[in-house]
Amino acid sequence: MIKKVALIETHTDIPNIYSSFVSPRVGIPIIGSILKSKGYDIDIYNDKIKKPGIKQLLQYDLIGISSLTNTSPAGYKYADGLKKHNKTVVLGGPHATFLPEEGLCHADYVVRREGEETLIELIEAINNNKPLEGIKGLSFRRNGNIIHNEDREFKDEYLKISPDFSLIKGAEDAKKGLISKYTYFTNVYTSRGCPYNCRYCTVIKIAGRQMRYRDLDDCIEDIKLAARDISIYKTIGISDDNLTINMPRAKEFLRKIINEKFPEHIGFTVQLKIDSFKDDEFLSLLRDARFRIVHLGYESINQNTLNNWNKSQSIEDIKFTVEQGKKFNIKINGMFVVGSDVDTKETIEKTVDFAIDSGLTTMQMWILTPLPGSDVYRQINEEHRIFNTNWKFFDCQHSVFFPSLMKPSTLQSALAEANKKFYTFKRMFYNAIGSRITYGTNAHMMDRAIRDYAKRLKNFEDKFYTKDGELITEKLAENNPEEFAGYLY
Repeated sequence: MIKKVALIETHTDIPNIYSSFVSPRVGIPIIGSILKSKGYDIDIYNDKIKKPGIKQLLQYDLIGISSLTNTSPAGYKYADGLKKHNKTVVLGGPHATFLPEEGLCHADYVVRREGEETLIELIEAINNNKPLEGIKGLSFRRNGNIIHNEDREFKDEYLKISPDFSLIKGAEDAKKGLISKYTYFTNVYTSRGCPYNCRYCTVIKIAGRQMRYRDLDDCIEDIKLAARDISIYKTIGISDDNLTINMPRAKEFLRKIINEKFPEHIGFTVQLKIDSFKDDEFLSLLRDARFRIVHLGYESINQNTLNNWNKSQSIEDIKFTVEQGKKFNIKINGMFVVGSDVDTKETIEKTVDFAIDSGLTTMQMWILTPLPGSDVYRQINEEHRIFNTNWKFFDCQHSVFFPSLMKPSTLQSALAEANKKFYTFKRMFYNAIGSRITYGTNAHMMDRAIRDYAKRLKNFEDKFYTKDGELITEKLAENNPEEFAGYLY
């Protein structure tokens, strides 16, 4: 009988641009809130806040583990340890959704896509000895065979449920700790879904193409709850992928925030599409609501790359957002993805120069990563270009496939140089911009790992390229990811 449940959000031990931040995702706290309302005894572990030991987890009847691709090895480690003690283990999250067969090598069940209803039905079926075949969104083994039940349709039913972050073990201490109170950030979400189809992204396959909206008053209540724990200069994150798809609704949301008159020390941050910067009224509201920094997906300053990724934006659009940011006094974190098949080392150099010359507050430069479930993954995998299948390196800062116009080590080193150029100590501490100091510190923490990885890449990659650095596609048949493992470990 399942009565006591632990839910775990895993993290990686490799330094990244977010290493010093603790910002729990909303999915597990939503599921925890639902299970708690149904009478189950629930504890949530965010292993960046409080890492549970296997012995500690043995007290639970069922353990659910949610992982991204780069954190899936950590999730598998938990699962393997628990299975040795015959505990019931369920995997969920994006990685398990797209590679459920792999997940079932470590766990009893895999919950695909949005997991609220599927996990509830699974627990009830186990407790009442009912068949599993009718539970949508579930993968499991039966008599040695893997069974994938049909996908669950996307619903609005659970949008009313607020994430219960109080269920996270150690969260209250993290909010008040001498250092951790500065690094712990709460997220609020107002919608799910995405109408776009970027080739490197998996959001529409996880949350659907149809936008689904929460009641804005519920969102404001979530913000009020988060604000109660904040006594220092700090931001609350709005984690929507597409806040401004419905621009009238986005403006109404900002007006509600303004009308609440939150204390001056509380601000906000959000990721936006660049076309939202064409609306002056929206930007005025964004400024008045104290959105202190916004994250813009510039992706590339190479128009061929933008076209290849199905991005409906131009370089002129990107430059326009910079001017609008200055006009409305809104700080911008520019996010770029490098390593496409039309990118070169010069592309990366021009990108960081653009970020500096434009006066961007912060820059996040990612290496194109073929995440399972994306169109880019399918293409690159079919072309035998993925040379590293250790998922912990699929973190958008390690080169894991052969680019067309430069070697993996060239791409890796160029990323390190770009971070070093943008986040000089002089730039980091000029005017003491907090976010630039934090991101810059994290970038310097990443540097050693990235450069060491680049050195290891050089040991094996040459045979796949001509002396001029062009990829020899005929050689890709010899690509053996296990061979690279010998260089890496």
